[in-house]
Amino acid sequence: MNIEISTFAEVCLAFIAIVSAIIAWQQYTANRERLRLELYDKRFKIYHVIINFIYKTAYSGESPKNDGYFDFITACNEVQFLVPNTDAQVKNAKKIIDELKLQQRRLERRNLPEDKRNEYIDRICDLEKELENSGSDLTKAFSEYLKFNKF
Repeated sequence: MNIEISTFAEVCLAFIAIVSAIIAWQQYTANRERLRLELYDKRFKIYHVIINFIYKTAYSGESPKNDGYFDFITACNEVQFLVPNTDAQVKNAKKIIDELKLQQRRLERRNLPEDKRNEYIDRICDLEKELENSGSDLTKAFSEYLKFNKF
């Protein structure tokens, strides 16, 4: 009888160890997928903020607004850590937006000669076109990180 109990205990112990290993594996895979999904969500949020700001700025014809600009700058800073290979495209878009803001501020000056005014308007149009193109470049760069099957 004592041998039967110890054999039964050994079988139960092996069964419990196997069940524990299965549960641990399920927890590991679930947490890994959750972390990958969270990373995907963070990357998409950054992409969304940057692209929305770029297109609003490029198509509105107005100076970039400060509230959206600060969200844009924050997203640009987060890119370095979460989407490393898009850093150059983001820096280029930021440079274009900063130049656009500067040109629009210059255009708002009073008593500006007509030829200078036209020069600033032409430069603003060129910058808006560059900004549109940088939005396309950013979408291509981010697409590597935003493939849903890859998250």
